[in-house]
Amino acid sequence: MFYFSLDLFDLHENTILVKLTRNKLFKVDNIYLLSRWDPSGGDSTLNVYIEEIDENKAKEQLTRFINLLNFLYDIDITIASSLHLYEAGVLPAFEIINAGTTTNNNIKKINNVVQKIKNLNPTDYKIIDQSLRYYSRSLKLMELELHEDSFLTAFKPIELIANYIYKNNYQQEFNEYIGKLVPQLLKELFDEEYRDENKDKEINMTTIATLENVQTQRRKISKTLGFLNLNSLKDEIGQVVRLRNKIGAHGNSGKLILGIDESLNCQKICKHIVTTYLFGNLTQLTKLDCERKI
Repeated sequence: MFYFSLDLFDLHENTILVKLTRNKLFKVDNIYLLSRWDPSGGDSTLNVYIEEIDENKAKEQLTRFINLLNFLYDIDITIASSLHLYEAGVLPAFEIINAGTTTNNNIKKINNVVQKIKNLNPTDYKIIDQSLRYYSRSLKLMELELHEDSFLTAFKPIELIANYIYKNNYQQEFNEYIGKLVPQLLKELFDEEYRDENKDKEINMTTIATLENVQTQRRKISKTLGFLNLNSLKDEIGQVVRLRNKIGAHGNSGKLILGIDESLNCQKICKHIVTTYLFGNLTQLTKLDCERKI
């Protein structure tokens, strides 16, 4: 058995309240969560244990679980921790509460998401796993006040999901449509059949290659929002994509400076898309009770 021990405070020494009953071991799948508070020093910690004998697998699975917690809490709960992997012979002697029987709403929601992710097909699992990793990284970068990097990292899951949805639901229709343009033009305007050779073929291939460029990232994301029934986000995502393109155009020139508001907005849209991709419209299932206390 292995575990991470997290110091629950941020870089400004605010305590992060994860709203788990203290001194109880909550069991979620093969993970145990133990929230503790030291009355003498006032320090709060969260220990996350895993039933695994292989050290590398334990670290990998615990890291994935921490990424999930960061996503659900919308705070990098590891910002003050080194994430050193400890080995434990046995669990500490506290009451074990199964996620299926607890009344703690945060544990219920964590368990619901864990079970949902476990039942994903391999492709969706990979997409969600990568998205959670990017989102968790974006939260850390925001805590470090690296707002442009935080923005760019939060944008990656949006691209990831949009590219996948577009490819599997709209790409073939687009390819078929542009593939017919030159043959239809020849037939309707010249009363000739398209020949897949010589000049006809060259013009057709050039036309197709040119028209493929209209599949911009903004348009792919727009189609994705329609697919996910998130059309209400289209205006906001338009602003986010324009900022993303400006960052790409300016590079590291320093001409474009992003603040926390832009990063937060990109994170908000990112989380909405990831959550909807995972759960449909049941977005409340990925909102955990959490706060910072001075």
